[in-house]
Amino acid sequence: MIATTIEWFDPEEKLPEEDGCYLIYTSNFIPVTCVQFAVNLNDFDDIDFPEELYSHCEGFVDFDGSQYQWYKVPIEEIKYWAKIPEIKEETKDD
Repeated sequence: MIATTIEWFDPEEKLPEEDGCYLIYTSNFIPVTCVQFAVNLNDFDDIDFPEELYSHCEGFVDFDGSQYQWYKVPIEEIKYWAKIPEIKEETKDD
């Protein structure tokens, strides 16, 4: 059996502190998905997020394969976010 716990955060109250992949919960067609978070969007991708506009801007980003570019996910679309949980398999001894 696999057991894990997911702690969800309200993006209006707290954002991730580190770059990485995170789960987000939205009201879109696919409610839970994995996206990237960048503390500095320009450091993440300087072409899609030019320095003059995004040098001190943080946010969740996703890739649009039809446009071949990253885009910032509007924070108002995100109801909750969570770290991707570490999955631990329970053994018979647990």
